[in-house]
Amino acid sequence: MSAARLVPVGPGRRAGEEPEDMAEGLSRPPEDGLDAAVAGDDGSDEPGAASVADIEALLFVAERPLGRSELRSVARLSAEEVDERLGDLEMQLRDRGIRLIISGEQVMLGSAPESGSLIARYLGADAVRLSPAALETLAIIAYRQPVT
Repeated sequence: MSAARLVPVGPGRRAGEEPEDMAEGLSRPPEDGLDAAVAGDDGSDEPGAASVADIEALLFVAERPLGRSELRSVARLSAEEVDERLGDLEMQLRDRGIRLIISGEQVMLGSAPESGSLIARYLGADAVRLSPAALETLAIIAYRQPVT
């Protein structure tokens, strides 16, 4: 299977025109990831087989935890291949700030527990906004409404 040639469209060039260096026969070698994207992740001609990076990207953009069956159908993989790629992803993320969280059939990405205090500081969750006395007063007011 031959790799597709990507030709950027820029100022003074229309879609479909090749740049001058390609027109003169000086073609650039394809980027490393281009061949893998056209063929399968292992270099086979199996189109649509998702790599570990594809699974990571899918979990990154997912708005909710994804089920393993959903991953199988979207990634066009068998149950064994999904489990294998999830295991590989879990090992790759082991020493990073993001972790693979597997709960039964649900899979998602989450922040590493050891980064919790830094994330809380960034989000402002560790800042005490009300003293215990002020919180108690607020609870009384909320319970007995209206208070004058």
